[in-house]
Amino acid sequence: MTPKAHSYLFYILIFSIFTTYMTYLTLRNNTTIKLFKREFDSYLRQVPSIRKENFLKIDKSVYNDLLVDTKHCKIPNFHPFDPMVVPLMHKAEWVEDCRKISYHWTYRDGNMINFNKTALKQDGFEFRDLNCCYKTVTRVEQEMTNFDKNAENLIKYSNCIPMTELRTKFNHDEFIMIECSKKLIPLVIYRGFHPIAQPFRSKSTQDKIEYWKNHDNLPPNILILGLDSTSRLNFRRNMPKTVETIEKLGAIEMMGYTKSGERTFHAMSTMLTGYSGSSLIKKCKLTDQGGYDPCPFIWKRLNRSKYLTAYSEDWPDMYAFGTGGFIKQPVDYYLRTLFNAAHDYALPFPINQFVRLSTNWCIGHQTNDDLLLDYTESLLQLAHDYKSPLFTMSFSNTYPHSMDHNLIQLLDETYADFLERMKTKGYLNDTILFFLSDHGQRFGPLRETLSGWYEDKLPNLWIFLPDGIKEKYPDLQDALEINSRQLTSPYMFYWSINFILDKFFPNSNPSEIIFKNETIPRKFTEYNFFQKLPKNLKCSDVGVPDVFCACNPLRELNLDNPMLLLAGELALSQLNAKLPKTCLKLKVGRVNGGAIIENLGLSKTTYIIGIVTDPGKMQIEANIDYFKDIKTFNNISQIQRMNKINKIDVKCLKGDKEFELFCICGD
Repeated sequence: MTPKAHSYLFYILIFSIFTTYMTYLTLRNNTTIKLFKREFDSYLRQVPSIRKENFLKIDKSVYNDLLVDTKHCKIPNFHPFDPMVVPLMHKAEWVEDCRKISYHWTYRDGNMINFNKTALKQDGFEFRDLNCCYKTVTRVEQEMTNFDKNAENLIKYSNCIPMTELRTKFNHDEFIMIECSKKLIPLVIYRGFHPIAQPFRSKSTQDKIEYWKNHDNLPPNILILGLDSTSRLNFRRNMPKTVETIEKLGAIEMMGYTKSGERTFHAMSTMLTGYSGSSLIKKCKLTDQGGYDPCPFIWKRLNRSKYLTAYSEDWPDMYAFGTGGFIKQPVDYYLRTLFNAAHDYALPFPINQFVRLSTNWCIGHQTNDDLLLDYTESLLQLAHDYKSPLFTMSFSNTYPHSMDHNLIQLLDETYADFLERMKTKGYLNDTILFFLSDHGQRFGPLRETLSGWYEDKLPNLWIFLPDGIKEKYPDLQDALEINSRQLTSPYMFYWSINFILDKFFPNSNPSEIIFKNETIPRKFTEYNFFQKLPKNLKCSDVGVPDVFCACNPLRELNLDNPMLLLAGELALSQLNAKLPKTCLKLKVGRVNGGAIIENLGLSKTTYIIGIVTDPGKMQIEANIDYFKDIKTFNNISQIQRMNKINKIDVKCLKGDKEFELFCICGD
């Protein structure tokens, strides 16, 4: 072939890639632009009315009606539709309507994958006119002695195996990707992703199922459903059908549940290991490369107790445990493998050979949450059919983590229907359910209200006990009801799982023996949700740092109060001292929030200062203590950012996560 012909082929290839990508953008209705515009408009719509005045504007009457009213904790009972929040509400729209942008031809029924003849016909196709095949997706594991940051993302595909029948049974394969094309045109027009919880996927699951054949009294399943960034109030505000369903089940809402760390990682560390995020990093000697395998996650004890274990998140690039994660699959059933495949194929060929889509709103015709819950249902069915106890946790990131806190409206029917279906099938008869979040909305206009200040700190948590347990152990339900109006924290979640094992599976080593001689002892071991809590608990008693404590009433300050400016300048000075030299020094551009916390029973006052920085216009909230007796500010402040990062501002950090919240790169 001549050099000229090579040149022509190169330009044809470039043109093909470009036109394919433009077609992709058209088919997706410019999804990314659409989402950004909606979030930006939602934010800008409220900025003038909120940020020019004190966003911590306090009506003292809010403390007349309290959710938690104990000696050291007073948490106000805001209405979900408080007037300060109503202007920020709107009807949510699909970023991508998955059912409209993709055919809906296949579905899972037990361990069968079926083609829907009606759906095919409605779309103008007959099964006999299609070439359909399936690929299995499996995880590729690196060695513990030789791994890199891609360990959690390595997968492989089988050859595409022809599907000649409308129903195909899968006895061993877990993760299935189906492709269909017209017989005369070998271009994929349908791609479906299906997980199947296989009972004998490994020797571990086979041994566990075999073990329980000789036992009549099984411990309960533990089912955890999680939505990122969802406060108790926003759950009530935007998912009313799910709230109604979970109330009808008889679940208890834990109204004093308070976050103990800033991000999802901190919440997950505490809930699943009993350690704070910083303590876990020290305990496991973690690096940016990942390798959480040695860490003492609760599923290790559950594995020893012969529980089947599962963990699922829907956004591989927004993983709670960072990009490195686990070198070896951490649990028996791990949905990340299939989500990795879905992200591989989110962009059309040949674009997907060069670019992997980070955010994926649809997995074929399903939403991410459809897939999460379909897999959870498959796991519960397995546990039910094989009479083996199951621990399964699913955590939804994509829609809840959006800056538009209204988007979870779109998940309401999905979760309500799932709970109804699990009740009807009897899967909840022997299952303890936790429906929870890690924290509330941390960014955006909702956060810049008094209600949002509290909501950030008070994530959603409901706990359901099946009737059999309530009848046999009424003290557990009584404790839940009493504790629902007490101060609680993620540490109690961890110790509650341990309590379940101690209570219902006494053959396993009890907690006091397991945790007796640890090099870094766990803290706050004496409290869990299922035993009545003391009424004099403070945030420090349950592992909640002062900056996240919602227990102490606020008193509004005028924005021209000189102490506010002094406190703000001191907080930024402390922050500037920590930032790399490549970041510009931050100054107080404007003070737009001010209040003090009268710490109950302590000789200090905490100042809360809302700052708009110069440069960068970051919205920052700083907490700094003022010691009344010596009339001096503390030399340590606690700082949070309340608006999203502009990635252009932090390009000089080259991916360093430690400082990106507060950095504005210099020229």
